Amino acid sequence: MKGTKLICAALSGMLLAALAVPCSADETHAAETYEGDGFTLSYQLEDAGAAVVGCSSDAVNVTVPDTLGGKPVTSVEESAFNSCGAIETVTLPDSVTLIGDGAFFGCTTLKSVTLPKSLTKIGYQAFYYCADLESINLPESMQSIGDQAFLACLKLTTVTLPASLTSLGDYVFEGCEGLTEIRVDPENQIYCDLDGVLFNEDMTQLIKYPDQHAGDSYTLPDSTTAIANWSFTGAKNLVSLDLNKATEIGKDAFYICTALEQITIPEGVTVLPGTTFGGCIALKQVQLPDSLTELGDYCFVNCPELKDITIPGSVSTIGNYALGFTLDTETKTTAKVDGFTIHTRVGTAAASYAKENDIHYEKQGAKTGLVLVIAGGVLLLAGAVILAIRLRGDKQNNAPEAATDAAKEQETPDAPEKE
Repeated sequence: MKGTKLICAALSGMLLAALAVPCSADETHAAETYEGDGFTLSYQLEDAGAAVVGCSSDAVNVTVPDTLGGKPVTSVEESAFNSCGAIETVTLPDSVTLIGDGAFFGCTTLKSVTLPKSLTKIGYQAFYYCADLESINLPESMQSIGDQAFLACLKLTTVTLPASLTSLGDYVFEGCEGLTEIRVDPENQIYCDLDGVLFNEDMTQLIKYPDQHAGDSYTLPDSTTAIANWSFTGAKNLVSLDLNKATEIGKDAFYICTALEQITIPEGVTVLPGTTFGGCIALKQVQLPDSLTELGDYCFVNCPELKDITIPGSVSTIGNYALGFTLDTETKTTAKVDGFTIHTRVGTAAASYAKENDIHYEKQGAKTGLVLVIAGGVLLLAGAVILAIRLRGDKQNNAPEAATDAAKEQETPDAPEKE
């Protein structure tokens, strides 16, 4: 439930903005109507054919005829069905080649769409938040799918991308909470899948890990160096993840991975963008590489189980609320994570961040980079316990050297610079 609320909050701005956009049919052509069985279609006649531009709001089951006004139906235009609050099934004729932007936007009761064999393009947000849509059969003619086309189709379980597809927009399957796999026709020259996880053709970039993909652990292939924006967002089953040889991580890449407990960022990664691990409510352990230079805004926001983190001195930029904060997505208010500690060296960006945000931090030695704690004569260096016991009356020949070495070993590292 928390994950659903968070993803809905992240998407609600786009949803409201899009709902505010009226139907944008070509106003230079007068709309005509067609009376079907329990529905009314609005359409316009164009040179190439007829374009469906609207449908009655009480429509439940719609079959678009082959022709309207004596011309073949060639497109379903922008926002054509987005006022249909009760619609459940739609069948389109084989003459349709285009489904326009937002054509079925917010049709939350839509369960089934029969797509034509001639369809080549699905536009931006065409099936956005069709919450009851359970399956979609993309025809072999399909060439292009726009940004967010199937975003928040909550019941969609499987998708197969045809060999003909050459362009897949951003965030196409984000928020598809029931999606278990994304398959790609082996003949496709642009994309491929490995066990239902979507990659580019040469598997150098992971594009989308389905929200309900089976298994609680995953290791990236050796060939994969880039992780796309939102690629693991909402992956509910992942407890552990091996990023292997990845060196580039996109924005929101692991947002709301609610079961993820630990992560090691590989050497070579330089930037963790905004909200990379936002909402990872089970995350407890994070290891960052010395190559890292930047943490984006809200990078680890809403990670209440992450109580401490070591920030390497290489990090020179830390964004707003990147560490040690929770964010209420409804009120937009922030609060500190109880008991959160930053381990870092004096004079670093992390030390400044801790001071500016009144977050507890433990200083590290400027040279060794190890947290120094001295208590009761026991020296703790990076978890290794060295118990130095001075034996009285040691008459061995090397006693002076040993005593000197022991004293040197217990010296406190260079005094920290004044903050």
